[in-house]
Amino acid sequence: MSPLTIPSNDAGTLPWRSERGFGVWRYGIGHSQLLLRSPGDGREPAYGIHFEGVELMKLQRSYPLLTLRLATEAETVVFAEVDMVPKPLLQVVLESPGKTGLVACSRLTVRRSDSADDGEWAAGEPVLHVLASGGR
Repeated sequence: MSPLTIPSNDAGTLPWRSERGFGVWRYGIGHSQLLLRSPGDGREPAYGIHFEGVELMKLQRSYPLLTLRLATEAETVVFAEVDMVPKPLLQVVLESPGKTGLVACSRLTVRRSDSADDGEWAAGEPVLHVLASGGR
């Protein structure tokens, strides 16, 4: 694992922190997928954050020093409009200095890839995988 990317807990829980910058790379409306990416440079690997089953998002263009965490009880009011969706969702907050984003999705995967230009949805080795289950 790159010394610049530090998961705070085991490989299946949030929060997850990175000292790298991430930018919105791609959104696919057909499968409701969102990809945030931190490109590699040949010495450091690329990282991709893949959100699947996206029902709601409020995003900034980029996130330096990104932290992914579950929404607090006070923040869940923002996700109220997706409460009627008949599937369990993760309510994820993207935090960065001076920037915040929100994503409601059914699955989140962070992947590391040695290919600097690989922007595919599921490229690389999984570093973190979180799946919504049962409750919100």
